[in-house]
Amino acid sequence: MRIEPRTTTVDCIFRRLVARRRLIYVGGMVVISLPLLAATSFGVDVPRPTRLAVVVPTLILMSAVYLGERRLDTDPSTGTSTRTASDYSLGSRLSMGAAVVGFAVGVYVSLTGDPRTGAIYLFGSLLYGYREYRKRSPETRTVPNRHG
Repeated sequence: MRIEPRTTTVDCIFRRLVARRRLIYVGGMVVISLPLLAATSFGVDVPRPTRLAVVVPTLILMSAVYLGERRLDTDPSTGTSTRTASDYSLGSRLSMGAAVVGFAVGVYVSLTGDPRTGAIYLFGSLLYGYREYRKRSPETRTVPNRHG
């Protein structure tokens, strides 16, 4: 008899976010692109504090969806959870979340500010994520085949 882990409030929130992940990801990209589009297409300069007030919460929400996918171990093709508990430690999940946020910030800074600074964020986030990946044992580095 298998004992299922107790569902927490955090898991319920993550399930709701993951269920709407496509809308959140596409909507987030639209929201992040709007200030840049307004400046280039319509000549409307959006003040930096306003851009930050729009972009930062959007990136936080998108990162929360990603962390929810990792926590619930969601299959991207079907959107269903393949298991109830993750084998990743909390530190590992937070590190990968930080790498994802760093990558998103790098893309944003590259598009709206200095491309060199954005490239530094991108490179740093990729190195940080790779370091976390390398910390795992070789047996657990590959993604198991869930469909066969």
